[in-house]
Amino acid sequence: MKQFILIGLLIAALLAGCGALPNAQPTVDGRTATSTASATATLLPTSTFTLTPSNTAEPSQTATLTKTPKPTKTPKPKEVAGCFSPNGTSGPTAPFKIENWTNQRVTVYINGASRNGNYPIYCTEFVRQGIPPTLTLMWGNYTYMIQFSGRTTVSGSFYINDYDKATMRIFRDKIQIGPFP
Repeated sequence: MKQFILIGLLIAALLAGCGALPNAQPTVDGRTATSTASATATLLPTSTFTLTPSNTAEPSQTATLTKTPKPTKTPKPKEVAGCFSPNGTSGPTAPFKIENWTNQRVTVYINGASRNGNYPIYCTEFVRQGIPPTLTLMWGNYTYMIQFSGRTTVSGSFYINDYDKATMRIFRDKIQIGPFP
């Protein structure tokens, strides 16, 4: 609607600026008399419109650049050695010794459950040559996984069903489990 009003006012202003032609006088020629008159219609504006600024938002301040923070060092989680049995140990148990016959540090993971399955056990041990740890395990079925320096992995399973002391001997090429002296 504003556009039509503005265009109409523009046309009216142009026509008003041109002005009216002066009245033409009839010219008499000896032969014929002709009269030329021009009629020009002019539109006079009835009211004057003044453009007012609209509600425009004021320019905001530009953000300043901030330095990117340097990443912080995240500490490596420490591995915890020992056994975890959420339901405790109940029932018959037996000692289980782990011997390392290699010249490198070995990580042994033992997971299993009691004979009736009600008591899960999760063990992690770091074994160095010459320092054999001894665990107390319930009678039941177990799986083991052995890592040599974090690269090579050997796995297997065993079970305990009596009170005798059992021993796991770890060699570079084999694992022996039995009642060794």
